[in-house]
Amino acid sequence: MSPSRRALLSAATAATASVALAGCSGTGSSESHDESPANPADGGGGDPPPYAYLRVDTDLAAVWRSRGDQSRREARRYPGPHVVDSQSRADDLEYADIDGVDAVREFVADTDFDAETVYVDQREVPSCYRLELCGASWTSTDIDLEYSRVGLAYDVPCEADAKVTEARFLRLPDALSHDDVTSMGSSTGTGGCPGDHEPVAGGEPPGHDDGTTTEGDSA
Repeated sequence: MSPSRRALLSAATAATASVALAGCSGTGSSESHDESPANPADGGGGDPPPYAYLRVDTDLAAVWRSRGDQSRREARRYPGPHVVDSQSRADDLEYADIDGVDAVREFVADTDFDAETVYVDQREVPSCYRLELCGASWTSTDIDLEYSRVGLAYDVPCEADAKVTEARFLRLPDALSHDDVTSMGSSTGTGGCPGDHEPVAGGEPPGHDDGTTTEGDSA
């Protein structure tokens, strides 16, 4: 018999607890996708800027750049980040047909690319969890985000062994160049963020109406 979702979450919680960390409190991180920027941050370093949100119930990308020599599925196969620094690059984006996508398109279209940049960060997340965006920092060459992973409420349907994709569209208040940004990283802790940073557009994060539970609470 396959293990229950609750048993799998308990195992994940026990594994996470073996590492001393404190999520976005600054004392540690459970995983790191890249080194922190070596240069001092030109912007951010605290609360994230306004952002839009999408969640896809598969491990395919929520947004991707169109390619004439690729099929639609091939282009979506590998979720990845995008630095959108012009209207032409924004026009190249294609989106999954999911709830909230029209609001995200509008959010991107409303960007003043003479003074702002949209940074798209998307990553796979276990289906029974979601990420909270705790903070952001950036320079002309580096972008770094802080996340916290939390378990969904017990009554939110999910598959314990499945992956989903979450995408966030951050409107950075600086005119960056996609050619100059060479490092895009993040760190992920647990325990929730010290502040509440909800998306301003797009889809509804799962479990939002029922409140947030930590990984320990959902086990």
